[in-house]
Order: sequence, then C-alpha cells, then structure tokens
Amino acid sequence: MEQAALLEARASGQSRVGISWTIARPQLWERARIRLRRNADGARTHGGQNLREDGRSEAHDASRGGKLRGLRQDGAFPTSYERPMPAESSERELGGRGSGKRFELGANAVAGAIAGTLVSIVLHPVDTIKVTIQADRKVREPIAMVVSRIIRQRGVFGLYSGLSTSLASSAPISAIYTASYELVKGSLLPGLPQEKRWIAHCIAGGCASVATSFVYTPSECIKQRCQVTGATSSFAAAKSVVRADGVLGLYKGWSAVLCRNIPQSAIKFFVFEQLMRAAGGALASGGGSSGTLPALAIGGVAGSTAAMFTTPFDTIKTRMQTAGVVNQGGSTMRGLLPTMRDIVVNEGLGGLYRGVIPRLLIYVTQGAVFFSSYELARNTLLAAAEKRREEDVVAAK
Repeated sequence: MEQAALLEARASGQSRVGISWTIARPQLWERARIRLRRNADGARTHGGQNLREDGRSEAHDASRGGKLRGLRQDGAFPTSYERPMPAESSERELGGRGSGKRFELGANAVAGAIAGTLVSIVLHPVDTIKVTIQADRKVREPIAMVVSRIIRQRGVFGLYSGLSTSLASSAPISAIYTASYELVKGSLLPGLPQEKRWIAHCIAGGCASVATSFVYTPSECIKQRCQVTGATSSFAAAKSVVRADGVLGLYKGWSAVLCRNIPQSAIKFFVFEQLMRAAGGALASGGGSSGTLPALAIGGVAGSTAAMFTTPFDTIKTRMQTAGVVNQGGSTMRGLLPTMRDIVVNEGLGGLYRGVIPRLLIYVTQGAVFFSSYELARNTLLAAAEKRREEDVVAAK
C-alpha cells in the first residue's frame, strides 16, 4: 500500500492520475494476491480451529514460526501473515543478495516509473474531461459531446493540456507521500493491537496527504488552468496566476484539497482492508484460488468508493482553482464554504457531483493499466538481465 504511496502518491493528490502509482506501489498487486492466497489457505487448513480475522488459527501462528507482515492498497503494510519463504524461491522473491538484489530494486523502480508515466498518459485525457465538466457550470452536455468539443476546438492534443505539470510533480509528490507515510505509520503501529493496525494506516495516509498538499496544490492549480483553457505552457499558466494573485494564488483550493484527500485516504484504506479480509474468507469457503483479478477488483472498488464520497470537494477544488478563467456565472466566491454554497444554490446538490463518472473511471481503470504495464516492464528488464547473466556464465567457461 505504499504509493498507493501510492492508486493515489496518483492516485495522487491521491486523485492525481499517476501519483499514487510510481514509487512505492510497484509490488502492490503482487502483495495483495499473496495476501488473498494466504488468507484463503489459512481458512481451509484450520477450519476446525479458532480463526483470527485474517483466516488463520492461533495454533498456526505458534506452529509455523512465521513472521507478521502486511499490505494495504496505498502501499502500506498492515497486518497479514507471511510464512517463511522457501530457500529455493527466496532469491527470486526478495531480489537475491548483493548486486542481484540491487538490480531487482532498480528494475522495480524503473518499471514503476514507466508504469506511472503510462498511467498518466493514458488517463490524463479522462482527467481533462472531468475538469472541463466541473469547472464550467454551463457545461451540461453528454460526455461524448464534451470530448467532441474539446477536440474540435483544440485538436486531439488538447486533451493532454497540463500533462507536463502532472508528470513533473509526480515524483516529488510520491517521495514526500512515501516518506511521511512511513514515518507516521512507524510511530503509531507499536501502540496498536494487531486487529486495529489499519487505524495507523488511515492516520498515516491522512498525514501524508497534508504533507504532499504543499506541492500538489500549486501543481494541480497550474494543471487545471491549462486543462480548461487549452494552454500548452505550464510556465505561462503559473506566471498568469502569480501575476494576478501573487504566489499564494497557486494555493487556491488548498482547503478543498485537504477536505478531499484526507477522508479519501482513510476511506480507501478502510474499505480495502475489509474487502481483503472478506475476499480471503470467500475464496476459502468456495475453494477458489486467489489471483491478480481479485486484488485489482478490490483496489478498484476501494478507490471508487473513496472517490464517490469525496467528489463534492473535488468539484469545489476545481471551481476554486479555475475561478476567473472559465464561465462560473459571474461568481467571485473563493472560500470553500462560499463556493459550496454557490454551487448548491445555483446548480443543486447534483452540481457537487459534476464529473463523477470520469473520476470513477479513473479509479476503476488505473489499477489495471498500472499493473499490466508494470509487470511487462519489470519482466522485460529481469529477463534481459537473466539472459545477460547466462551469457556471462557461458563466456566465463
């Protein structure tokens, strides 16, 4: 669950297409699949004994001599049980020792960067559509008509306005999220009982959201200005904001960013944890085998649930950050509550959920896009390294 610190350091803004997926999340879905399998195996093996919440018995803990480890959607590691890895597979799973381990860590980082970049490229047009719908209160067309209008006015590349800002800010946001998340999580976990450790991950995610907001908010403000105007220069967009409102103008919508990201992180962690436990039990009782699909589905549901609850603040954030550059009915409201009141009065409660369909689409699909591209890139790098090692061995003989 780390980039998740991660599926939002995109994800980010956890809602930023691409944040939550680049640095710490590279092995998220593999860990989720392992956890589902272990939960299911534990429930089947110990059906006649007292089971813990994750499906394993107390006797199993005492007899197997394993170690505790965990996993959560955003790259964190809450409680789950991990059996000692067989000697013959430990080098492969843990990356080996020495140069082999360093190379695999490097391969994971490179593959994560490639996958995160690809997620941003693939889903940025969807984000542009969402922002366009949220920013202009007069936009009441079907999504297909919005896409057609953008392409007609700006060309296909108009859907990629602001992409450079998103890509440039993704790495520092991910690094800040991961570092702050791990720091808070590490200080809270020792004081919590095992069944309550998910609380530490929720709090750590919220604190990490605050830490990243100082970088995310100005980058999001610039990105959205480009998206609604079709501007191709992020630097020019930033200068226009500073010229009009000063440096603090880049932090428009900061309060809405916090109101969206903090509960979004908590909801996402909580839903993911509960669904992971339920899925482990269901697989055990049904005799099914866990795989990538259940983990992807759970991540998508958790992210979508969080997105649904926090969309009103996402809409408010967009209105605050694009005020003065698009048609907002002459409104000059700038604060969070005045902006919310203005939307409700003029557009009804439904106005707070503008762009919810593109937003849900982002959260549902980004996991599949990231995971498939990450695995392809990682396996390609590792296969090339293995081939080179074998050639070196042959040459040495």
